[in-house]
Amino acid sequence: MANLYDLTKNLEEGHKIAWVAEKSIDDVDRIHAKTITNIQRDGKTIQVEAKGIRGGEYYYTVDSSGSSEAFFVNPEKENPVSKGSVAFMELTESDDIVTVKRGVYDSR
Repeated sequence: MANLYDLTKNLEEGHKIAWVAEKSIDDVDRIHAKTITNIQRDGKTIQVEAKGIRGGEYYYTVDSSGSSEAFFVNPEKENPVSKGSVAFMELTESDDIVTVKRGVYDSR
C-alpha cells in the first residue's frame, strides 16, 4: 500500500485513477476510474483534477503531511462540493471498474 502524497507526486495527465472520499466510502463497492485532466503543484500541495466516464468533474488536494480533501464539481452549484478526505485511491491502467477498499494502491 502506498502513501497518497508520494503516489500523487508521480501522477501525470492522462493517468487513470479511482478515488473515493471518506463521506462516500461506506456507500460504494466499485467505481470506474477517472482520467486525470490537470495537475497543479503549489509548493507542498498538489491538486489533481479528473473527468469521470460520464463527464463528471472531480478533484482532490493533498499536501506533504498527507492531509487531503476530495471534491465533486456540481455544475448546478456555485462551489464544488467537499466529500471529505480521500479514503481510497488506486492508480490503474484503464477506466474499468475498480473494487473500493481503504488505502492507496498502484495496480499498474
